[in-house]
Amino acid sequence: AILFFVMSSLCNVNAMYEYSLSSFLAVFRKSLDQAAPDPIVEKRLYNIVNKVTENLYDYVCTSLFERHKLMFSFQMACRILASDDSVSLPLLDFFLKGNQSLEKPTQANPHPTWLSEQGWADLI
Repeated sequence: AILFFVMSSLCNVNAMYEYSLSSFLAVFRKSLDQAAPDPIVEKRLYNIVNKVTENLYDYVCTSLFERHKLMFSFQMACRILASDDSVSLPLLDFFLKGNQSLEKPTQANPHPTWLSEQGWADLI
């Protein structure tokens, strides 16, 4: 589900990036057939997840402009890490957006020659 929503959210980047559920299911079915079989269920699931991720990435990247591929890769990686609780969503949000506080920092910027006021506000 995570991969489908990452794929379908690309329409926010460019209206041409519209993907259907049926196209996702086609990639998913292909991945099920290609994933290495294993008698141990956990290993089989691991193989399936990896193959679905790889095939979906390849499928989507064939239709993306070059300038959007890195953004898609980053978004895909962040969503996967967030689903595993490997990255904190508030921390990731702060990393992407910076300080959203409306209040000015109470401490003066100690190094205004090399640290911008916005950079200082983000640190505080």
